[in-house]
Amino acid sequence: RALHHLRVVARELVLDGGYALSLGCEYRPSPLVGFEVSISRIALDAEWREFRIQGAGDPPLPEAVLVASDSGEFALQPIALTAKFHVFRAPRSDLHIGPQVAWVTYDIALEGAPQRKSEPAFGIKAGWDWRPTESAWSVGLSYQYLDVQHEGVEHDQYTGLPIQVIALGLSYRFENSHASR
Repeated sequence: RALHHLRVVARELVLDGGYALSLGCEYRPSPLVGFEVSISRIALDAEWREFRIQGAGDPPLPEAVLVASDSGEFALQPIALTAKFHVFRAPRSDLHIGPQVAWVTYDIALEGAPQRKSEPAFGIKAGWDWRPTESAWSVGLSYQYLDVQHEGVEHDQYTGLPIQVIALGLSYRFENSHASR
């Protein structure tokens, strides 16, 4: 009887909750259309593990052995352009939605995890702003979906990376002829 050996390497990257910081500026050429440029840092809690799956016998009995692991931060840093359509405007309320394109760089603080090069992302952003008084300040709630386009290579199971962010924001509106209409 022949004795067979099995040896395979498996890698796993688990991304979980985190935080996001963003700074943006919107220019409105008309009351219903605006263009926002923003820079963000979306930092996710990450765990990286590498296993060696090995076995011997006829047939080989597989056993997973942890070879390496690390935990840390997996951060995306998109620079984005959003075309915003202000679909509902009231004196102190504003609802907007629009497509977004971004260029994403990474800051990966994990030993062993594959590094990623900068790459494009596409998505959508929707939000609601409310001014509690007749001031230039407003508070807002927004939802952002960003799908990072990543070309996988051999042994790289991390292709597209969809990110969803729900955020609370604080805005200051500089007066101009379109914003006050």
